[in-house]
Amino acid sequence: MSLRTLGALAALSVTFSLLLPATLIAQTTSRPGFVATSEVVTGGILGSNPTIAAGLNDLLAARLLTSPFLLEVADLDDPTYQNDDNITLNAFGGFDVDGDSSNNGSGTNLFVIDPTGFDSGTGEPISSFPDGTLVDGHLVAGPGTIVVGGIPLNDLTVEADFTATGLTGIYEFQSTPTLAFLTQAFLATQPAPAPFAGTLVDLLNTFNIFPDTDADNDGVNESYSAVFEFGGISCQLNYSYHPGVGGLVATSQVVTGGILGSNPTIQSGLNDLLASNLVNFPFLLEVADLDDPTYTNDDDITLNAFGGFDMDEDATNNGDGYNEFVIDPLDYDQSTGVPISSFPGGTLTDGHLIAGPGTIYVSGIPLNGLTVEADFTPTGLTGVYEFQSTPTSAFLTQAFLATQPAPAPFAGTLVDLLNTFNIFPDIDADNDGVNESYSAIFEFGGITCVLYHSGLPPATGPVEDCTNGVDDDGDMLVDCNDPDCASDPACNVGGIQFRRGDVNADGSINIGDAVSLLGFLFSGGVAPVCDDAADVNDDGSMNIGDAVYELGFLFSGGLAPPPPGDTCGIDPTDTDPLDCASATGGC
Repeated sequence: MSLRTLGALAALSVTFSLLLPATLIAQTTSRPGFVATSEVVTGGILGSNPTIAAGLNDLLAARLLTSPFLLEVADLDDPTYQNDDNITLNAFGGFDVDGDSSNNGSGTNLFVIDPTGFDSGTGEPISSFPDGTLVDGHLVAGPGTIVVGGIPLNDLTVEADFTATGLTGIYEFQSTPTLAFLTQAFLATQPAPAPFAGTLVDLLNTFNIFPDTDADNDGVNESYSAVFEFGGISCQLNYSYHPGVGGLVATSQVVTGGILGSNPTIQSGLNDLLASNLVNFPFLLEVADLDDPTYTNDDDITLNAFGGFDMDEDATNNGDGYNEFVIDPLDYDQSTGVPISSFPGGTLTDGHLIAGPGTIYVSGIPLNGLTVEADFTPTGLTGVYEFQSTPTSAFLTQAFLATQPAPAPFAGTLVDLLNTFNIFPDIDADNDGVNESYSAIFEFGGITCVLYHSGLPPATGPVEDCTNGVDDDGDMLVDCNDPDCASDPACNVGGIQFRRGDVNADGSINIGDAVSLLGFLFSGGVAPVCDDAADVNDDGSMNIGDAVYELGFLFSGGLAPPPPGDTCGIDPTDTDPLDCASATGGC
C-alpha cells in the first residue's frame, strides 16, 4: 500500500488493504513523467485585467495541489530530454499516491493516471501531441488535442524547455506561452476571490469580461481565451486501464472480538477510527476469475484486495453500487504485477464465498494462512450486489496504534488508553518471540463498484526484438545494444548486470544513490529497478544499513560495495531473496 496509508489506513489494512513491505519490491512498474508545480495565466481575455488574472492564478495554484496535472514524454530515446527527433507529449490528470502534495517538487513523487485520460475504446491518451521533437532541451510537440472542461482544444502546439537539476535523473521544465481557454461552465462553479461575492463568472461580468471563444463550434461563445505558462519537475507515473472491471468497496468495518473487542470503550473508539478510514481510504475487493456475475455459484475464484483512489473524490456515493475507483499501483507485486493480497482457490456456493488460505500484510508483517468468508445478496438495482463477511481474525500492530490519538475524553494515544485498561499485545505476528500486536476479530461489508487496474503503461510503437539482428524500433540500436533489451534474458547470460550501490540506476555511485534508497525506505520514493544494486552491503536485504554502508564508503573511508562493485556484473551471491529485474545504467 502506498505510504500515504502508513498511518490512517493501517487499521484498514488489517482487513486486506496491504502495507507493502519494502523487501518485496523488485522493480517499479512506473515510468518517468512530469508533474506541473506552477501554472499561471499571462494573457488572453482572462489575463487582460490584473485582478482577474491574480484570482485565477490563485485558483490554479490551489488546484495543482489537489488535482495533479501530469505530462509524459512518450517514445523517448534520450532520458536526458536533450535531443530526440520523434516523441509524443501526453497530458493527464491523476492521483498522488502518497496523498502529500508538499513533495510534488521532489522529483521522485509517484502518481497514478486518471483512467478518464484514456479513450475507453482504444486505450490511447485523449490529450496527446504527436510528432514532437527535442532539440538541445527544447521540446516542440503537436499539433494535437487537449480536453478542457470536456471540450477538445484541437491543433494546439506545445513548447517547453527542459533543464537538469542537481539531482541525478531529475529534470525541470518550463513551457513557453500556450494559448488555451477556460469554459464559462467551469468558472461558474468557482467562487470569486475575496472581497468579491458570487462566482468567477459574476466577477468577470462585473469587469465587462465575457466569453470570446467558441470552443465547441456551435456558433456561440462559451469560453474565455487565456494564455498559460506552466512548469514542473520529474515524477513517476503509473497507467490505469480500460475497461473497468467489477469490484466491491467496503462501506462498513467493525471490530467484534479479539483482545481489542474485549472492552466496549476501546471497541467503540476503534470502530470510529475504522469508519473514518473507509471515508478517506477506500478498501477494495475483486472477485477475479468470476464466471457467475450474480455472485451465486462458481467453483474457482480468487479474492484480491487493494487500496485505491475514489475517482470522484466523493465518499458519500460509495454505497450507490456504481462508484468508480483506481487501484493503488503499489498493491501489486512490482516484479510480477500480480496482486499482493490474494486469496486463491476460492468458491461461491449459493452466494457464500470462501477464499484462501492467502496472505495479507499488516504494517509490513505477513499474515499467512488466512481464509475469508462472505455472503453476497442482490439489491433492488440491476447488477448491484451487497456482501457481508463472517467474523475474520486478524490483528493491529502496537506501532500503528501508537500513532492514533485516544478518543475524547481520554488523552494520549490509543496505546496509552489500552495500557490504562490493562490491554497489552497478545500476538507475536513477526515471530520474533515478542508480542507486538493486538488480536482483533473484524466483520466488514460493502457493495459493488467499478475498479480500474493500474501498472505498467502499454508499449507504444514498434518493439525491439532482442535476438533478430534488426533495429526493430528505429532507434539505430540493435538487439542487446538497445536499452529496451536491458532485461531480456538473451542479453543477460548468467544474470542481469548491475553496479552494486547504483540504487537510482543512473550509471554512477554517489550520494544520490543513498538519498534515493532512504527516500524509498522512508518517504514513499521510487523503488529501485534492481534490488541487488540497492543491497549495498550484500547482506541479502534492503534496509537503512545499506545507505549507511554506502555513505561510509563515499565519505568516511569505508569498504567499497562487494562485487560486482562499481563495474557492471552479475550477482556472485545470488542465493538471497533479492533479484535484479532491470540492469542499472550503462550495464
